[in-house]
Amino acid sequence: MKTIQFMNYRLATFLVAFVLLFASCDNPIFDPGGEGNGNGGGKPKDPPPTDCSIKGTMVRVPCAFGIYGDLWIKTDNGKYLQPCEQSFTTLVAMELKDGDRVEFGYTAQSKSSCDNDEIRCLAALPEHQSVSLSCIRVIDTKPIGDCPSLVVDYTNYPENVIQVLESKMDGNLLKLKVGYSGCSQIDDKDFLLSWKGEVQESYPARALLQLSSPFITDGITCQAYFTNDLCFDVAAITKLNQGAIYLNIGTHSILVK
Repeated sequence: MKTIQFMNYRLATFLVAFVLLFASCDNPIFDPGGEGNGNGGGKPKDPPPTDCSIKGTMVRVPCAFGIYGDLWIKTDNGKYLQPCEQSFTTLVAMELKDGDRVEFGYTAQSKSSCDNDEIRCLAALPEHQSVSLSCIRVIDTKPIGDCPSLVVDYTNYPENVIQVLESKMDGNLLKLKVGYSGCSQIDDKDFLLSWKGEVQESYPARALLQLSSPFITDGITCQAYFTNDLCFDVAAITKLNQGAIYLNIGTHSILVK
């Protein structure tokens, strides 16, 4: 009889310990401190900071505040995110515009680091979540038909201070992210990529290109910094040359195979 009572006592102790252990574990799907969602309470946890595949659109929110001024992110599922911090550093200023499509990653902030209390405005802010961005980049959504062709001529265009920040090839399209100082942002159509029609004999061969705009000069007095995503059809070079070739734009070079 004592043996049975002792076994029942051990079994009860084991069950209590198991329940306490399970209750103390973090639920991998739901945040117990979040809003109810009809699945036993809680809300889906924010994606990990390393996930940079979340898509959204930069939107201008009246009277809003954040690291991008009054630009917030509206995710594709309709959620407004207020970027208050970023956990990464950039070598150049990031210039985002209303309507830019972006991919990003973030972690939620339980207490906003944005100084919204200083804002006095009659417009009500939309329901939102304050976040710290772990990464963000602009998605190139420019249609192929909007990419002008490389200009082949022998004109010596004035040297401009335009920095090529990123480059990649997509078929015969050369896609560039460029940065420059100025007083206002320049329209994409006002950039010109020119080539004198010559290929330097080397291995691989080299073609010297020049990126310019009549709205950028060396005598700029404004200190603002802007970026543009550009694309050019360089089939005049890629179809002419057999094999690999370097496309040189100033000090920037991209190998086309």
